[in-house]
Amino acid sequence: MDARTDFEKYPASIGRGFNLVCLPEGAVTKRPGTRFINEVADSADDTALISFEPVSDQAYMIEAGDFYLRFFRNQARLASATTTTVITNGAFGTNITSWTDRSTGSASISHATDKMALNGSTNGFGWAEQALTVNALYQSTVHVVRFKVTGNPGSKITMQVGTATVTYNLVKATNLGIGWHIIAFTPGTGTVYLQFINEQNDTAYVDDVEVLSNVPLSLTSPYAAADVGAIAERTTQSADVLYLFHEDYAPYRLERRGDSSWSLVKAFFQDGPWLGVNPDTDLATQNLVSNGTFSGGIDPWTQSIASNAFVEYDSSSRFVFLRRFDAAGTAAIRQAIATPATTKVHVLHFQIVGGGTVALSIGTSAGGAEVAGPTAYGAGWYSVSFTPGGATTHLEFLSNQDDAIVGGVGGVFLYNTRARMLQASAVTGSVTVAALDEFRPFAATDVGRMVRLEHPGREPGWGIITAFATAQSVTVRVYRNFASTVPTETWRLGAWSDTTGWPKVGTFYQQRLIAARNAGRPQTIWGSQSGDFENMRPDTWREGATTVEDDDALDFTLSATRVSPIVWLVGSRRLIVGTSTGQWAVASKGPVLTPSDFVAEPQTSVKSADSAPVQIDTAAVFAHRAKRGVYDIGFSFEIDGFQASDVTMLARHITKGKVAQIVFQEEPFSQVWARLENGKLACMAYKRSQNVVGWTPCEIAPSGAVVESLAVIPGSAVGSSGQVYASDDRDELWMIVRRTIDGSSVRYIEVMEGYYEGPNPNEYASESNWKPDWDAAQLALQEDAFYVDCGLTYDGASTTTITGLDHLEGETVKIMADGAVQDDAEVSGGEVELRTAATKVQVGLGYDWVYRSMKLPYGSRTGSGVGRTKTVNALVFALLDAATFEFGIDLDGNLNFEPCAFRTAADLMTNAIPLFTGEIRKSSEGGFHTDPRIVAKGSQPLPWTLLGISPEVDASD
Repeated sequence: MDARTDFEKYPASIGRGFNLVCLPEGAVTKRPGTRFINEVADSADDTALISFEPVSDQAYMIEAGDFYLRFFRNQARLASATTTTVITNGAFGTNITSWTDRSTGSASISHATDKMALNGSTNGFGWAEQALTVNALYQSTVHVVRFKVTGNPGSKITMQVGTATVTYNLVKATNLGIGWHIIAFTPGTGTVYLQFINEQNDTAYVDDVEVLSNVPLSLTSPYAAADVGAIAERTTQSADVLYLFHEDYAPYRLERRGDSSWSLVKAFFQDGPWLGVNPDTDLATQNLVSNGTFSGGIDPWTQSIASNAFVEYDSSSRFVFLRRFDAAGTAAIRQAIATPATTKVHVLHFQIVGGGTVALSIGTSAGGAEVAGPTAYGAGWYSVSFTPGGATTHLEFLSNQDDAIVGGVGGVFLYNTRARMLQASAVTGSVTVAALDEFRPFAATDVGRMVRLEHPGREPGWGIITAFATAQSVTVRVYRNFASTVPTETWRLGAWSDTTGWPKVGTFYQQRLIAARNAGRPQTIWGSQSGDFENMRPDTWREGATTVEDDDALDFTLSATRVSPIVWLVGSRRLIVGTSTGQWAVASKGPVLTPSDFVAEPQTSVKSADSAPVQIDTAAVFAHRAKRGVYDIGFSFEIDGFQASDVTMLARHITKGKVAQIVFQEEPFSQVWARLENGKLACMAYKRSQNVVGWTPCEIAPSGAVVESLAVIPGSAVGSSGQVYASDDRDELWMIVRRTIDGSSVRYIEVMEGYYEGPNPNEYASESNWKPDWDAAQLALQEDAFYVDCGLTYDGASTTTITGLDHLEGETVKIMADGAVQDDAEVSGGEVELRTAATKVQVGLGYDWVYRSMKLPYGSRTGSGVGRTKTVNALVFALLDAATFEFGIDLDGNLNFEPCAFRTAADLMTNAIPLFTGEIRKSSEGGFHTDPRIVAKGSQPLPWTLLGISPEVDASD
């Protein structure tokens, strides 16, 4: 684009803006510096940031490292207060001594190898209690209890603290699921009672109980360091709950109960999602009974009628009624069935209808009952298992009532073990589910996987595999009772597991939790029941039958012409699905998606990178699969669909380092920040409604620093739970930066500070009276300007020694003291010495900025001046809040810089001078050249904003 002077945006473009950012209004300004917050827990491990915003005026940043999460709020790490309280026997190595059993009913507590068991019952609670003595010095400080809960999927406990036994006047935290927890309370007295309670009829376990003492708040997590980067980009939040997704881990749920109370629990998804019914078997071809649904009348069933009886077929309902009026009558239907599997278990499902009873006989001869029966059955569905014992099996249904009440048969299905049958040992509790004969459906990685067993006419039962015995036998914890212990050929296995993989991405859309893509089904999308985020049941049991209702769970697969794994989801005007081959939109004809009303249609062919997008207004901004392009996609009324546009087309060189991550900082200037794979940053000013798109490259000091993670949260006001430096007028850009400090590799958490905003001269009446007051106001504000990286602020009594800089040991730092730039200094012993005492000091690593213009399109009366010989005699800079800088004219690499300083001879060198706002003309003797470029640069730790440049050009035509 360098020579495209005909392009409408050319006059507003720049050639280079290193460590500058474009403003939506058209200016460029120096990026702010970064404030040091904390070193990560272990600088040797990969670490990532996760944003958490439960409500509009509260936000947290989470440090995710090797099997832990740590929490930050108001630019500070959250920690527990100093205490002297201890828990006696919280690891439960050999016993549960020191814990009092407060259980009710038949419930109890017990020791279970290395943890404490809370054994609930149908008539009582498993209840453990321990008295804690609190030192008088710490009775008004926050205490934090950390512990782990294990047990069956879906197990929950309550943790409570009271000032008296079995009370909870200090804290009551309920529904604490399987996972890790930290719960805070303030004692207010010398003795408190810590209690763990299981109110369910199962056994839950508590372990690793401890009181934190002046340490960072942290939760144990299941995520290894190598995976936290992917986890950080795959989250979706609803109020105080954040879901975390990764294809190698079951989804977890991060729950907030307060600044110091958090839980990380395994999400307990219920009744789904499921794979297909009995995969690899076509059940429609396995029924051994001819015309078992009576859809073709009674044939080929044989009628047996004698005396005062008859067989009647109801064609509208497809029922066969069997009726006799006295004991002499016979009303029966029979069928002979050939089966080669004479020694295999067979299962007969049948339905009895009407008001009477019907007897079933199974024999090896016509009308015989050698195998089973005769047994009378009333109305309902039944399942009977048997082994034929011969090549031909004879079924007979016979009316056995001597009155006018009519009974009949509504459907008959017979399967043998070729149908791949499963059988439960019991219908409730912890049961064994076994596969019959040679069928081997289970794997060791199925632990944690769901199983659903269905019998005709009865509500499906389901459970979760808790133990693997063999490929044919597993232990299942039942959560909805199985209908029968008779083998069934109608069963399903869960779609999510360690065997098939877990969902990789998720979002919320139309009151459903939407998840997508696992290893086994890379193009599949699952949606929870409406308003019930962890209920994945695909059907409803109503009036004795399963039906599919509008609020039931969703399950559909994109029908693409080639494999198109889903890489991201965005819930906007429609559900936008990013895949490796393009974007899809999921919509419905009605107001909301339902299982029977949805359509997924491809929208674009722009390939998506495997990284999370950002949603801006109604558009999504995402990286191309090649990681060089960044696109936005939004709804276009002109084409009545979604359209993607390349927003890097004018600055393709900036993403040469390949885009690894993008985040959106809405305030103050609507900017998309891209983290590149080489550790550098790129910033895009983005205002689609104003057609503003402008990229600049940025680099965190020093040049070898690597940005490894980005996240954005809203800022807070001064005094908001400890916030020292106001950020409530902007979103905070947080980052993890890997640096080499004093010869060691470290990872620091840093926050980009706010842009400097000086006084507005237009608020003063006239130039004669605004300049002195404006200068004073400028000086008062600029001492807070923060334009150093990895820096800190000293604000206190006048001093020449600044301490607390251990994180920059051995580094040469920039210093701005009371608004004036002082000499660089080297940090030694965590300190630097100032040349002049000051009360407010900004100290950190310095960084340069560079501006370079486009080709100057002047110098011709007949068209573009590009390529015409010209010279730049002078430049007029329109500046806003600008510090001293240098400028020059680049003549093909021949460049001499000249200073543009705002200090006068009357200004004392030790005093700060106000930042400059206005126009300043500077002469230049650059010489003649076909392509002179205007260049400016600076290195002072102060702001600089360029509103425009007006060059004075002489040309030779």
